[in-house]
Amino acid sequence: MSDVVAAEAKKWAYKPDSIVTSADVPSGSPAPWMCFQTAINLKVYPLSKMVKVGDTVSDIEEGIFAGM
Repeated sequence: MSDVVAAEAKKWAYKPDSIVTSADVPSGSPAPWMCFQTAINLKVYPLSKMVKVGDTVSDIEEGIFAGM
């Protein structure tokens, strides 16, 4: 699914710096692994200085569990 979304976004000149899905980590939200992998991909730390934005309770919990 992320390939489809990324391809469509590219048509509109949008290219995210990092795409991480639950298939890329041991488990998805609310586990913090996607947040951790994104931080690694972007070489950004500490996570306490980052903000997780989401539209579900699980998304928000993921950021909290990651220390964001």
